Amino acid sequence: MSSRSKVVGPSEVRAVRRQFTEWRRSRRPGDRIPEPLWRAAVALAQRHGVSKTSLALHLDYYALKKRLEAGPNERPGGGDGAGARFVEIPLRAVPNGAACVLEVEGGRGARLRVELQGVDAGALPELVRSVWSPPR
Repeated sequence: MSSRSKVVGPSEVRAVRRQFTEWRRSRRPGDRIPEPLWRAAVALAQRHGVSKTSLALHLDYYALKKRLEAGPNERPGGGDGAGARFVEIPLRAVPNGAACVLEVEGGRGARLRVELQGVDAGALPELVRSVWSPPR
């Protein structure tokens, strides 16, 4: 049996693989896999095993394993996924000259934490872009 035939599975695996393929075509770099796709992958892993599922869906074995072990109502790393992931705070809500902590998390898990005091709030977006963007 070739390694390719081990990856090809029942129609339910092919259907979920098709969903992942469509998502990958339309996503932007750094986008995280949507929770409905993760839930479908975990369901397949429960029936067919983590290794076969991760190969069929081109997923990281350990990321899928963590989600499988976390259970249906938990996300790895804590939290149940029900809360907001992003909250926009208008710059006018940050008084100029006030102390604040700015935390930014990138799509691939990189984190940046900056503690500011006495900075003009209007300068924050450019500060984040200058630190976060790759050099040109």
